[in-house]
Amino acid sequence: GWGSDHKQPSAAACCAACEEQRARARVEGRSGCNVWVWCGSAQCGKQRHECWLKRADGLWAVVPAADGNGVKSKVDILVGTSDRWTAGSETAAPPDHPSGAGLALPVGAEAHFALVFANPALGR
Repeated sequence: GWGSDHKQPSAAACCAACEEQRARARVEGRSGCNVWVWCGSAQCGKQRHECWLKRADGLWAVVPAADGNGVKSKVDILVGTSDRWTAGSETAAPPDHPSGAGLALPVGAEAHFALVFANPALGR
């Protein structure tokens, strides 16, 4: 299973579950998981440790923007950090993706700093 009945102890385990599901699907001639979302925070309540395995075709594809100026992401992508959810994908975004997802990621210490100090609930 996946989703609310699919619990994993860590984001890494959720990522591995996505990879395993994708491998099984390919053996069966199907498309499998290429996006996963995991909730590790105590703030998730009943959703804590839920691991959602998803499929988003054309994840990094772009289409003309509705206003005719430039391009936009074909799939709605939320880019940024959350104090609850961690997500990943099978492939990295191109550096020039209009969502900004392909920009250089912070090093681990910067990411930890951003997550800790951007959370007012931690009182820092």
